Amino acid sequence: MQRRLTAVEPRFATFNIERETPGNRDGRRDFVHFWFYGWLASPFVWLADESGLNPVYAFTLLNLILLGLALRVALPRVGLPACLLLFGGPILCG
Repeated sequence: MQRRLTAVEPRFATFNIERETPGNRDGRRDFVHFWFYGWLASPFVWLADESGLNPVYAFTLLNLILLGLALRVALPRVGLPACLLLFGGPILCG
């Protein structure tokens, strides 16, 4: 993997995957951003469980909040047409 990363981007030549990612018992590696989304979702999942709702609603609410934050940042910078294309394109074409 190190050789493949370095072939794509030479700056990865000094990247040490074992130092930068936590390891599992079975030897696989996890990147931290995979844990971050679950950490963000955990209060919403807890609320859904306590309310007797399906956890899908928790992830939907989190995704809507993140979409709203992204729109708040992008809309003043790139405008409505670009935001519709950027954020709506994957929804409409996916």
